[in-house]
Amino acid sequence: MKHNRPFGNSVRDALRGVYHAAQTERNFRFELAVACVVLPGAFFVPLTMAERAGVWLCVFAVLVAELFNTAIEHTVDVATQEQSEVARVAKDTSAAAVLFVSIGALCYGCAVAWLVVQRSAVF
Repeated sequence: MKHNRPFGNSVRDALRGVYHAAQTERNFRFELAVACVVLPGAFFVPLTMAERAGVWLCVFAVLVAELFNTAIEHTVDVATQEQSEVARVAKDTSAAAVLFVSIGALCYGCAVAWLVVQRSAVF
């Protein structure tokens, strides 16, 4: 494998991976759809710069976790052709990572939404 590849080739290959995940992974498509709403929407809600950055980081963390999960699942599929407890644990554990990142992102989003409501409430 060549290690000094042109940067453009690396970007092309990475985008091909994103395209593959979007074509084959239902959860990734759902998360992309949420990202397409949340990321631009963060500019129309009165957030601090830190809150907005947190929202963006959470969204990208979920997408990255899902891509890692997909890569791990494909790697396990290539490594073993038969049913295996070890393979199942590897796949379940990578799916659990996505679940935990998603729960954390949801909690952060709820906390930020609560702060926005509190700041805009008139007492």
